[in-house]
Amino acid sequence: MDADLEVVDRCLAGDKQAFAELIERHKNVVYSLAHHMVRDASEAEDVAQEAFVKAYMSLANFRRECSFRNWLCRITTRLCIDHLRAQKPERQWVLKGETPQYAAAAEPEPAEVLATREELALALNKIPAHLRAAVVLRHLEELSYQ
Repeated sequence: MDADLEVVDRCLAGDKQAFAELIERHKNVVYSLAHHMVRDASEAEDVAQEAFVKAYMSLANFRRECSFRNWLCRITTRLCIDHLRAQKPERQWVLKGETPQYAAAAEPEPAEVLATREELALALNKIPAHLRAAVVLRHLEELSYQ
């Protein structure tokens, strides 16, 4: 993603508006990841916002060993894990066809898709939060293992 790196360079050069481009490009994946991890739309919005603030404040530490998107997903994942650790007791995962705030409204899902989503939710409830991130990133966000 050379385009992201160019925008990062502009941010580091003092262009404060450039970071808005990065937010626009990555807000869906950050919110979706946070929503899958914390399982609450409002809390996911808070975590996503915090992730972008943290990324902006830490931009000088971005080492370019991975894509900006992957770096941002790592930040989001860590914030989600911290958020979940702070909650007691852990809530149960629910996937009942919620439409994330940034996603376009979709057609109603067939019954078999909803049943599969509920099975997935039950399985994800059995995985500790710190391991759940890897499953969500790989299989729901379709990121590589790297």
